[in-house]
Formats: sequence, C-alpha cells, structure tokens
Amino acid sequence: MSFAQTDNGVLSIPLIDIGGFNVGLPTQRGEIAAKVDHAARRIDFTQITGHGIPESAITDLAAAIDGCFGLPLGEKMKTRPSAVDINRGYSSPPSERLTPAWVWNPPWICLKRSIMV
Repeated sequence: MSFAQTDNGVLSIPLIDIGGFNVGLPTQRGEIAAKVDHAARRIDFTQITGHGIPESAITDLAAAIDGCFGLPLGEKMKTRPSAVDINRGYSSPPSERLTPAWVWNPPWICLKRSIMV
C-alpha cells in the first residue's frame, strides 16, 4: 500500500467527481469506480464531489461535528467505545492513527475528525 502524498507540505488527497456514475456510459462508470478503488486501496482517502448531497446537509453535519468535538474532554470521554473493535464514539488523540506511517501532529487532527464521522 502506498500513502497519501504531500505537495509542499500540504496533504494531497484525490478529488473524484462521481456525478456521472448513475447517468454515464458503462465505460464512464468503470473509470469512476477505478478511481475510487485506487484511492481506497492505495491512498486510504478521497474527496468526493458530484454526490448530490445538499450543501445545507454538509454544513449542518460540520456544525454538529464541531459541536461534538468542542465539548469538554470529560463529556466526550463518556462516549468512548467500550472495546477497541467498536468503531463509534470518541477516541482521544493519539489513540488511533490514520496509518501507521504517519506521525500524530496537529495538521492531521481535522482530517481524522472528518474521517471518523
């Protein structure tokens, strides 16, 4: 597996437009699927556009996430998973890593926060 690359210190995550998947020709759907597959297998992350999710839903979700992560640590820890194999609830940094190759540091916190939702 390879890892996401940086461009002058900025994380480079693929941007994939899936808007044509449901209306495109089979070759277009195959190209989109191949891009998503590549990002999932080789990079671990992708940004998706053309999904049709209203901007208001994205904004509301971001506000809810900010509200959750803005709570005092004691409140967040009440939602901590009871076992490591449970993938929901709060886990404090650096209890998880995006990939073993990355060192935990502040630029990754927002990325992890978004990925965990």
